[in-house]
Amino acid sequence: MEREKISLKNVSRKQILSLWLTLLIAILPVQAFFFYQIIPFAYLLSLIYIPLISTLFYTAPLGMFLKIPFIKHISTAITFILLNMPKRAMKLPFYIIHVPQPTITVILAYYLILAAFCLYQNKKSRFASALTSAVAVGLVFTNLFYFCQDMDKLKIEFVNLSHGDGAVLSIPFGETIIIDGGGTSAFSDYDYGKNIFIPYLKRNGHTDID
Repeated sequence: MEREKISLKNVSRKQILSLWLTLLIAILPVQAFFFYQIIPFAYLLSLIYIPLISTLFYTAPLGMFLKIPFIKHISTAITFILLNMPKRAMKLPFYIIHVPQPTITVILAYYLILAAFCLYQNKKSRFASALTSAVAVGLVFTNLFYFCQDMDKLKIEFVNLSHGDGAVLSIPFGETIIIDGGGTSAFSDYDYGKNIFIPYLKRNGHTDID
């Protein structure tokens, strides 16, 4: 039996958009784990960036070597949009959503839910989808159980800043107090507060200090 050759001509725009959306959804936990934030508008802007950059790729050489005024103006306009759009987008509300670093359990549950959704599309894989969903829900509730146990407890953390206290006192969904977040020492220009303390606060979801 001959294998069917996959051609890009047979791939619809809907399938490409679906694949793009799936990849963006799949990368969310990775972004939250390493950068402690999610940028929803970046995904929407990429839909604008890709065609603009593709157009610039062809128009820029024509404008430079053939020196066609109309083409040159198009390239200049696209370059202006690409340079200024991020600055405008950063002023939008909720451009950056700071989130605490997700645990491995949460990340695993997230991907299991995605896998269950994909399996559900195939009627022959409905049982596997249900089993995957059950495991994912079990992981979520286990994580919530341990989180709820610590909701009314005061948490005290000490960050290694080489000098100073570096203490963080917090209650889940309550107030957060920091003591001596560091800075530059008398013997070095290295900023402990900026390079160690602030990333630690973001990683643990402390975005508002009371």
